[in-house]
Amino acid sequence: EKIEIFGSFDRFLIQEFSPSLRNKLINNWYRLGREYLDTEDRNDFYRKIDIATENISNIIGKNLIPAFPIFILSILQALEGNQSDAQTNNNLHGYYYELLITKALKKALDDKEDIGFYITIAKEYTYFLFINKIRFNPLSDGDFKRFLISHSNKYNIGQINAEKIINTLIAAKIINVHKEEFLKDHISITHKYIYYYFVGKYLADNLERDDIKNIIDLMAERVYREEYSNVIMFLTHLSKNKYIIDKLIENSKKIFTGIEIIKLEHDIDFINDFHKSIPEEVIHEINIDKARDEELKEKDKYERIEKEFEENKKEIDDYDLNEDITSIDILSQITKSIRTINILGHITRKYWGEIDGADKFNLAEETYLLGLRTLKFYFNLLSDNKYLLINHIKDIINKKFIRDKLSREEIENISADFLFRLCSVTSFGIVKRVANSIGSPKLEKTFLDIEEAYPLNSIKIINTSIKLDYYNSFPIKEIEQLAKENHNNPLAFSTLQSLIIDYLYMYNVSEKRMQQLCSILHIKMQEQRFINVTSKIKE
Repeated sequence: EKIEIFGSFDRFLIQEFSPSLRNKLINNWYRLGREYLDTEDRNDFYRKIDIATENISNIIGKNLIPAFPIFILSILQALEGNQSDAQTNNNLHGYYYELLITKALKKALDDKEDIGFYITIAKEYTYFLFINKIRFNPLSDGDFKRFLISHSNKYNIGQINAEKIINTLIAAKIINVHKEEFLKDHISITHKYIYYYFVGKYLADNLERDDIKNIIDLMAERVYREEYSNVIMFLTHLSKNKYIIDKLIENSKKIFTGIEIIKLEHDIDFINDFHKSIPEEVIHEINIDKARDEELKEKDKYERIEKEFEENKKEIDDYDLNEDITSIDILSQITKSIRTINILGHITRKYWGEIDGADKFNLAEETYLLGLRTLKFYFNLLSDNKYLLINHIKDIINKKFIRDKLSREEIENISADFLFRLCSVTSFGIVKRVANSIGSPKLEKTFLDIEEAYPLNSIKIINTSIKLDYYNSFPIKEIEQLAKENHNNPLAFSTLQSLIIDYLYMYNVSEKRMQQLCSILHIKMQEQRFINVTSKIKE
């Protein structure tokens, strides 16, 4: 009798790491050799963790690379190493993607000198998928071999061994061959980063061509499409060409054009009318590690929801580079804005020492201004519909059958307070978005130049957010001055409060400093003194 020797074994697959598991792995990596941390060391440690987490999150992206531990560890190695053995023109992100691809190719090749041949095939093939709108869809074995013949003719290579090329690309994990019955022998790209990397490389290597410049122009106008946004981002990983920078700035200026930037001064009086007094916030007991764990649990939850949404949504593939952008909806406009902020900030931060001062200022300036135009756009929508929104909230209260418990004045106050809080959260979100996209102490001179050119409340608040999250020195003077200047400006004051509360939950702060901040910013401390006098072991 024939016996299947592995028949009684169960087979398991490792799942991708969630944000909390990724953070645990990063924590363990940086704790090697320093199991105990003094209080003074903690903030440096937390910042190191946050920088690594941000880099890993950006590299993994939205399913660009599977979040398996082997990938996370290899990124950590790239972050730790000085990369002197692999000098490239790329920043960390470009370097890492290139490292993954070249290592896999070298392992798959008998003759290492063939690596250029296979990289060229990969970039020509992915560009073929891109320009023909095939994208990640499988291609039949016959169509792929026809592409190889066309490629051979273009490069005047002569007869090629298609099977050997296919097997090498499979071994290098650039393509895979489907085994499912309905897709038997169809070929597709393995991971999204492979597709985006090689399309970006094709564009970067052919920037002198007018048709390629036109494609970049069209994509820059349509970054609300995930594909175009990622291709542009990978292009900036691979090239800091002035044409790309100028085109991105030019297209950014078209987003919410005609809308003034938000100053967070008298231009928000209509919002401050919802909440006449400075809001008093409360900080509950703080355990930084616990607070960070709670935040990670929230990220886990949102990532699960996002993955379920991605799996269930019906992908629309019939868009192209020439689609009409004159009538895109509000959500697409805001998505376009946020992605452009991310790209502009990314370029500024990654090439801080490689692009000249004028270009660096222009990039940083537009990163700030686009964020502030986006916030102004949002507030304009609110201003145009504030009475409609207030009435809607009143209707919700009435439908919940609690109107008998509340007076008319109380309902009015609840509605106005809700809208004020909504504006405060949005203001905080945009400030953090700009700060996180561009924040780096290496750009301090550029940030000072922007504040000098635009001495506005909103710019000062963004710069304070950057200093809180990215500088070693604490910006107590700036906080005191902003609190003083905004004591009659509830929304700006509330935004500043949110930045400080976020910082207090994420970083170690002495009791004296905490009391000082809470006094300046009208923040109540609950049970905090009790926590601080508790022994470290009990805490």
